[in-house]
Amino acid sequence: AKEAAAAAAEEGRQQQIAAAKQQQKAKAASALAQPDGLPPALLSLMSIRDQEQRRAALKQQMALAAQHVLAEPDKHVGPGLKLLLVCAGDNDGQMVRLALLSLLVVFKDILPGYRIRSLTDEEKEMRVSKEVQALREFEAALLRAYQAYLKTLLAATGPATTGKRALDSNNNCGSIPTARVAVRCMGQLLVSRPGFNYSSDLLQALVPLMASSDAQVQEAACGAIRQLLQEDVQVRGTKDTALCISPGLSRPTQC
Repeated sequence: AKEAAAAAAEEGRQQQIAAAKQQQKAKAASALAQPDGLPPALLSLMSIRDQEQRRAALKQQMALAAQHVLAEPDKHVGPGLKLLLVCAGDNDGQMVRLALLSLLVVFKDILPGYRIRSLTDEEKEMRVSKEVQALREFEAALLRAYQAYLKTLLAATGPATTGKRALDSNNNCGSIPTARVAVRCMGQLLVSRPGFNYSSDLLQALVPLMASSDAQVQEAACGAIRQLLQEDVQVRGTKDTALCISPGLSRPTQC
């Protein structure tokens, strides 16, 4: 009788787990079904044709998203950062730069002081408390968003490495002004969280920009590396910097 009861309880638990997974899949499918994968807060802005009105509306949505994430990271890290990342891929360069800077402020505030490691298959199968599971889900969502942000920053530095200037730097996201903002963001992330995930990728991206033909990009990259070396207590950053500066060295990125 005891074995039957235990088996029934286990079966019930498995059914609850399956139902929860099915619910998560349904939510993901619903999000993907939205036009262009846009967050709900941005869908209403698609019909705005006036540029100034659209910019004002986007600024308001970005400010709200940033405030929500900063106030309750564990609750808003997913939708809030997604909205800001979508804005960072906008066609309006001014909005792109504002989104990149907003994301910088948020990440500098909520990134932990430790490196988030990937769970092993065994750890994923282990039963843990609700608190531990919530922390794991938060860290996973945070790391996914941070990785997407770094990729956006790296892509935005293109004009700084090629020297190609946009004809309309105010409205073209692939412009030198956007590249300058991206380099500043990368430098501040590296200096503020030198031990966090993908710091070596930031370092490898910044070192070549120290020789950029654009004076502001060069100054931002050199300033970040200089500050990193000055504040490097554990010497790890110094070693990594020396390796990156070494001629002919090329290491694959992780982000």
